[in-house]
Amino acid sequence: MERKSILILLLDLYNFLNKKRRFQIFLIFLLAIFSASAELITIGSLIPFVDLMIEPKRLFNYSLLENLFSFYEMDDLENVMIFMTTLFVFLIIVSTLIKIFIAYFTIVIVHGIGHDLSMNIFKNTIHQPYQYHIDNNTSKTITNLSRGGASIGILHLIVQSFVSLVLSISIIFMLLYLDLKLTIIGGSILVSFYVLISLFFKRKLFLNSFQISKHEESRVKNMQESIGGIRETIIGNMYNLFLNNFRKIDWAMNKAQIKNSVISIIPSHIIMMIAMTSLTLLIFYKSFGDGSLIDSLPIIGGLILGAQKLIPQLQIVYSSWTKAQGNYKIIEEVLFILNKFKSNIKITKSSLQKMPFNKEIRVKSLSFKHQNSKKNIFENISFVIKKNHIVGISGSTGCGKSTLLDCVIGLLNPTSGSIKIDNVGLNKRNIKNWQKNISHVPQFIYLADLSIQENITFGQENSKIDRKKLIESCKIAEIYDFIKSKKSGFNYIVGEKGGRLSGGQKQRIGIARALYLDKELLILDESTNALDDNTEEKILNNLKKFKKDTTIIHITHKKNLMKYFDSHFGFSKNRFKRLK
Repeated sequence: MERKSILILLLDLYNFLNKKRRFQIFLIFLLAIFSASAELITIGSLIPFVDLMIEPKRLFNYSLLENLFSFYEMDDLENVMIFMTTLFVFLIIVSTLIKIFIAYFTIVIVHGIGHDLSMNIFKNTIHQPYQYHIDNNTSKTITNLSRGGASIGILHLIVQSFVSLVLSISIIFMLLYLDLKLTIIGGSILVSFYVLISLFFKRKLFLNSFQISKHEESRVKNMQESIGGIRETIIGNMYNLFLNNFRKIDWAMNKAQIKNSVISIIPSHIIMMIAMTSLTLLIFYKSFGDGSLIDSLPIIGGLILGAQKLIPQLQIVYSSWTKAQGNYKIIEEVLFILNKFKSNIKITKSSLQKMPFNKEIRVKSLSFKHQNSKKNIFENISFVIKKNHIVGISGSTGCGKSTLLDCVIGLLNPTSGSIKIDNVGLNKRNIKNWQKNISHVPQFIYLADLSIQENITFGQENSKIDRKKLIESCKIAEIYDFIKSKKSGFNYIVGEKGGRLSGGQKQRIGIARALYLDKELLILDESTNALDDNTEEKILNNLKKFKKDTTIIHITHKKNLMKYFDSHFGFSKNRFKRLK
């Protein structure tokens, strides 16, 4: 597939902006034109100002100024000179203030756009199917999310270059008016130099952007693996392994960024050298060539001021282009995520109604295999789960127990077969409605670095928390006594990933969280395997006693729990059958 140009990518990115942001960019364009006009007036006013400073009588060479001063009866040349000096300083101040305002306005708008893009990237990522999250490393996901923030810098450069381009064009027109021949020669040299050097480095910048994107993801992955397994890192003394990997990856990424930065800044110094040399030769020519240096000083001053303003603006345009080209892959990745799975984001939480669940869950001839896999994890499974029953599912590690439940709760789409709730088949249109009935406790509980209460009520405002239900859920999960033993009680901070808790305590908080949600179907996916037998049986007794209106599916290996199940299914010798 043919690679798109950077301009096409930026236009694609522009298409994702809402009407408000597009209007704000249009305002920046208008402000840039206004700023360009102010620059033209400033440069244009320099010529009569210098002329008057050299010879006040030259006022009569400018009919507009002569008529203006005559109208206000300003005959004293000293007053005229004071007025012109004040006017010139005023124009410089106004022009500077306009540029400061444009810079401030641009920064605000660009960061607003960057925020919008980050939100869209996060929304698109979090709404992608469960299969996507299985197939993709979390380091890739985190890197993609960070690229929303990185796009702010790129967008700022692009908008800034747009403003600079408008200013550059207006300054060139003014210089053409001052000296057509010199401006055409000098302008052609400047523009040709930037165009040629841009074309020369275009491929190199693209290759560097690929390296930066690849190594950025690898760096995040290396940090995740080292810190995520910090216990193994410390015990196994594997510091050097991760440090050496990080050093190689980080330096490779920085080398690519160094090359991009060098390509970006070097031309400005060369251009400045050419400009200063040319102006020196021009002054020399005017001094000794025809002896008209004094008469040419106003024009030379205008050319110098124009060049002094033009060259930085052209450099901003070039520098912005090189940095955008150097971040080509990042922009491409941002667009890929913004385009991906947009169709998944259709139903808002407020529009969802619970799917009726009054009788049974019926699974018929169900088979499943992962994408790009030829072998089924399980095949032709059929069973029925009655409403308000406690159902056990057992089997050896890797036989497909959790995958089967992921199909039942709608996280994965089965390869074949059907799942019906009260004789209504599950499909893409009603899967979210079905999930409104479900609370799920996985084997490995996710806990945020917050209080126990915040981890159980998860996102609920403090004023809306049902205290009675919270305590009841903790009692059923056999975690209430532990909470009472802590001085801060429910406000006890569990640490990152629940680092200040034992495995069993984390699982019990996970169960309490699921119970607090008070759903009709409770899934326990080996979520009591870190508990001692006594505590585990207490929880099962509590569930049987206090949750009679809840259907419970419990995956477990423990035979002593079979007595709590109304029905029991198991994987045995590649077959799924009823054991009770």
